[in-house]
Amino acid sequence: MFRHAAIALVAVFLLAGATASAQDIQISLQADADAVVVGDSLNVEISVEGAGVRSPNVEMDDPPQFEIEGRSQGQQVSIVGGRTSMSRTLNLRYRAVKSGRAKFGPARVRYKGRVYQSNAVDVDVADSAAAAPSGPAPTEAAGKNAFLDVELTATEAYPGQEVGAAYFFYTSLNVRQAEAVSEPSFPGAIPHKLAGGGKLNFIGTRVGGESYLVSPLVRYVLYPVAPGEVTVDEFRMAALVDRPNKRRRGDVFDSFFATSAQRVDLASPRKIIKVKPLPAEGRPADFSGNVGVFTMSASLDKTSVDVGDAVTLSIVVEGKGNTETIAPPAVDVADGLKTFSQSSRDESVAAFDTMKSRRVFETIIVPEKSGVYDIGPFDMPVFDPDEEEYVRVTAPAVRFEAAPGSGPTMAAKKRRRQIGDRAVRQGHPHRQTRRRPAGRDAAPRRPRSVFVARHLRGAAGFRGAFMAGPHARAPRVRRHARAPRESRQRSAPPARRGAQAG
Repeated sequence: MFRHAAIALVAVFLLAGATASAQDIQISLQADADAVVVGDSLNVEISVEGAGVRSPNVEMDDPPQFEIEGRSQGQQVSIVGGRTSMSRTLNLRYRAVKSGRAKFGPARVRYKGRVYQSNAVDVDVADSAAAAPSGPAPTEAAGKNAFLDVELTATEAYPGQEVGAAYFFYTSLNVRQAEAVSEPSFPGAIPHKLAGGGKLNFIGTRVGGESYLVSPLVRYVLYPVAPGEVTVDEFRMAALVDRPNKRRRGDVFDSFFATSAQRVDLASPRKIIKVKPLPAEGRPADFSGNVGVFTMSASLDKTSVDVGDAVTLSIVVEGKGNTETIAPPAVDVADGLKTFSQSSRDESVAAFDTMKSRRVFETIIVPEKSGVYDIGPFDMPVFDPDEEEYVRVTAPAVRFEAAPGSGPTMAAKKRRRQIGDRAVRQGHPHRQTRRRPAGRDAAPRRPRSVFVARHLRGAAGFRGAFMAGPHARAPRVRRHARAPRESRQRSAPPARRGAQAG
C-alpha cells in the first residue's frame, strides 16, 4: 500500500515538473530608438523568459536598412517557491546603412516543438540629420571628449503649447561616476519633470563623424505662459572620467597606467524658445485661453433618481496641453434642475517623453420636479497649436430621469434615519431619530420642567455627598417622610393618656 502511494506521489511530482517546464515562453523585443540617421548605431534587445529555458535559439531576420556589428548575451536565474525560472537577454548592435523604414522582428524561439514569437518594432532611417531628431551641432562637439546638450521639440510656440526639453550626456571616455550639480530653471514657462535622475544608460551614436556614447539625463515638458521668450537654462553635472596619459618611450609601466581618473564639470548650452501671441483672426467670442489638442466626454453616475436626490455630472477633458489651467466647459441645465458646487481634479500622468493630460470636472445636479432631463451637449473653444487655428471641442448630451413620489421632505427624513442608524452603530441607541405622530392623535409632549426636576432630584444626593467629603454618607431621601415615634406619642389626645395612667 505504501509502495503504491509513493509511486503515485513521485508521478505527481514528475507531472508537475513537466507542466512547469512546458510553460509558455515569454519573448519580447525592444530598440533604443525609433528614428536614426544613416551611419548611426542602434541597439536591439531580445529577452526570453520561462521555466526550463537554458539555451534558446533566437531567430530573427535582419532588415536591409541595417548591418549587424556585434552581439552579446546575458543570463539570470531565479528560484521562487522551488521553481526555477531563467531569463536570457540577447543584445544586438546594428548600424544604419540605408534610409527607409526598417522592421525588426518578430523574433522566434523554438522550444519543445513549439514556436514562440515576439513583438515587432519599426525604426525610421533618415538620409541626413535634418530628417532625424535634433542632436548636438558638430561644432559644439568638435574637440570635446565629454559634453552636455539639450534638445527641444520646438523653438517657437504659442502660450500654453507643450514643448519638450530633453538633456543628454555625450562622451567618448569611460565614465566612472556622474552626478547632477544643479537642475535647470525655465523662466516664462510652467515645467513638468517627466523622467530622469536615474542610472546612466549609454548607447552609441555619431556626431560630426566621431563616435560617442550618449545617455539621457532628464526630460521636461514646458508650457509657455505669455508671449515673449522662455529661457531653457543650463543643466550642470560633474563626472569622473578616465583620460589617457601621455606615454613615454621605453617606459614599460605605461602599459599598466595608461589612464587616470579626472573630474570634469559640464554644463548644457542655454537655449531660447520664442513664444508667439495667439492669432486674433477667427478667435471666438467665448474663447477663454484653452490651448492644446483635446477631446471631451461627459457622463452621469446615475441615469434614474428620485426628485430631491442628487446626480453627479462628470466632464473629462484629456489630450495634449496644460489641463491645470484649463477653463471648465459651461453647464446649462433646464428648468426644474438645480446645480450646486462644481469641483475639478487633475489626473495627468507623466509618460516617457510627453504628458498625458487629463482633468475631470464634476457638477452636482438635483431635480426639483419629475421628468426626463437632457444635459448638454457640451462644447468649448480651443486653440489647436498643431493646426494653428481655433476649433470647438464637443461632447454629446447625457440624459437621466427623475421619478415622482419623493421630494425634499422625504430626502430629509432619509437623512435623519441615516443619522439615527449611524448613532446606533456608534453605541448611542437613545440618539436615534424617532418619528412622532402629527395631528390630534399625537401624544402630548411632556413639559421640559418634569425632566429638569427629575435630573435635579437625582443630583441632590450626589451633591451633598460630594460636599461633605469622601467618607460622608449621603442623606437618605424619602418621598413620604414619617414623623419620629416620640413626636407621635407627644401628640396623642389627653383623654387617652389619662386612661392609660389610671
